[in-house]
Amino acid sequence: MAPQYLVSLVRVGLAEQEQPSGFYKFGPATRRLGIEALRQGDEVGIATKHAIALRDRTQHTTNLSTWSDAGPVIIRWDYGAYPLPITVRVGSTLP
Repeated sequence: MAPQYLVSLVRVGLAEQEQPSGFYKFGPATRRLGIEALRQGDEVGIATKHAIALRDRTQHTTNLSTWSDAGPVIIRWDYGAYPLPITVRVGSTLP
C-alpha cells in the first residue's frame, strides 16, 4: 500500500500503528464500521431461507449452527420427512 494512503487511513481512524513493532492494525473507526455492518446484517435470516429451501427440496432435516469456543452450537433445526436416530435441541453444543 502506498504510504500516502496509509497516512490518510491513520488520520481518519481506519488504521493505527502498534508500538514498538511498527505494524499496522485496524483502527477504532474500522472496528465501529464492522460492528455496524454486523448489526445491520441478517445472516441467520438469510441462511434460514436457504436451509428451508434445501429441506423442502430434499425432504431431509436441515440445521444451522454457529461456531463457539466449545464447538458448533445449533441455532436452528428444521425436521424433514425422514426420521433421524438422534435428537438435538436448539442451543446444544456438538462435540
